[in-house]
Amino acid sequence: MLPKSFDPDALRNVGLFTLAALVVGGFLVLRFVKKAVLRVVLLGLFLGLAVFIWLERDYLHDCVPQCSCSVAGLDVQVPDCPDGG
Repeated sequence: MLPKSFDPDALRNVGLFTLAALVVGGFLVLRFVKKAVLRVVLLGLFLGLAVFIWLERDYLHDCVPQCSCSVAGLDVQVPDCPDGG
């Protein structure tokens, strides 16, 4: 289980900042990486991470009413819900 300080809203905000960092990283890859294969691999990795984070953010928004949230298999405690979930 993640620490109590990592509630769904905080994790959604972290996800948003991470998505922004991935976009900036993607632009840096396009700007500075010269080898085409490495560029495609890095952009594919960034895109895969971005899709994963976006889907987890949506799930965190939808799971709060059920008091049962998890991120990548780790349980997240929902505020104002009993500890048992």
